[in-house]
Amino acid sequence: FPTAAIHLTEKPVPFSALASGPVKLKSTITGKGFSGTRAESQVALAPVEGARPLTGTVNLLWDQNEKILEFRDAQVSTPDTSIAFKGTLNSRIQASASTSNLADIQAFFNEPLPLKLDGGHATFDGFLIGTFDDPRVSGRLNITNFVYDGRKFDRLSTSIDGNRNQLDARNLTLDQGRLHLAGDTQLELNNWKLAPNAAIRTSLDMRDVPIEQLLELAETKAPVSGVAHITGDVEIRGKQISGTARIAADRVKAWDESLERVLAQVRFSPDKVEVLSGMALVAGAEVPITFNYDRKSGEADWTIRTKGLPVQPLNAVKTNAPQVTAL
Repeated sequence: FPTAAIHLTEKPVPFSALASGPVKLKSTITGKGFSGTRAESQVALAPVEGARPLTGTVNLLWDQNEKILEFRDAQVSTPDTSIAFKGTLNSRIQASASTSNLADIQAFFNEPLPLKLDGGHATFDGFLIGTFDDPRVSGRLNITNFVYDGRKFDRLSTSIDGNRNQLDARNLTLDQGRLHLAGDTQLELNNWKLAPNAAIRTSLDMRDVPIEQLLELAETKAPVSGVAHITGDVEIRGKQISGTARIAADRVKAWDESLERVLAQVRFSPDKVEVLSGMALVAGAEVPITFNYDRKSGEADWTIRTKGLPVQPLNAVKTNAPQVTAL
């Protein structure tokens, strides 16, 4: 029989194959029909003409009394995707999947997937627990060369565990060019979708991050460059970001001034940004800094303490007050 006739979701499975194989059937016929039916089959899938030709083998067992459909070492593939799985439908399925074409995966979902592959590859090894319509997903996910929200990323790797309401991503690593992020993330979901104001909570560790790339991701323009190491705990709701971070930046150049090193403990919310304790290394001298920025009014307050700071290397002093030699 044609596989297009199989319905596991609200829409037919859009793969083209011809299924054949022996069936072992045991059942008791009563006046009310069949009873205690048990069927075992070794199904071979052969490709036929169609949008997505499918090949593979599926060994399965259906037990009427136990109300189970069990898959035994099933393997199916398209030209771009391969899936191996075993277990009991609507209970626990162990699966290993690999694809270079997310259209094969999209076929099982009514809503569009949130990312696209850009010459990359995606793999998943784990479990689907519960009913097919409302599963819990747990396993290891790896994706290379993909696009999310219009941005290209090189690599994502994480252990996931979640359901339609929440997804936990543990031991997550994300790479984009020289940007490397590691940490744990928790996402609030609404029927597997990230709502506009849903919370994203993450503990992050970003190493050797180009400051220019961070500014680009934040859609902020500023004449600042350098390399930073950032650790912290962040919550994102829509475009509102709050949390704390510890920042260590080297070889910083800001507004045409060179700073050898910047250290800061930062607290931020939708209303303000505070540098609770900061230090800049300028011309070999340590300069303590505190900073408060009101996002609503745009006002900023700085407190800088210096003693004997040589200012000849500062371009602003060279230009505006060349007679000053120290602060």
